[in-house]
Amino acid sequence: MSEAIDKACGIDFFHDFKIRSWYALNSYTHTGILQLGRRFTGHKVEPSYTDGEQIEVIQASTISILLLVRPFLMRHGQNEAAESIDKLGDSLKRRLAQSEALR
Repeated sequence: MSEAIDKACGIDFFHDFKIRSWYALNSYTHTGILQLGRRFTGHKVEPSYTDGEQIEVIQASTISILLLVRPFLMRHGQNEAAESIDKLGDSLKRRLAQSEALR
């Protein structure tokens, strides 16, 4: 499905995004193991998220918003604004690839 969306939109984004997020999304949705593990710091019940994990959530939220807005803009004839979103998406994708290469 993600490959079909990429093809229909003329972009190379959704499939890569699915591959990057699939494990975590399934764990949060189905088993809840990741979610439970984040509720404890040692023996205390408090969130345990690293700065990197918080940044990742912000980036994923930003990408999700861009993905929702782009088709809306295209449908309403705002092609230039949609192209700007494509450029933002490409920029985010490059930054994500660079940050992963540093790990």
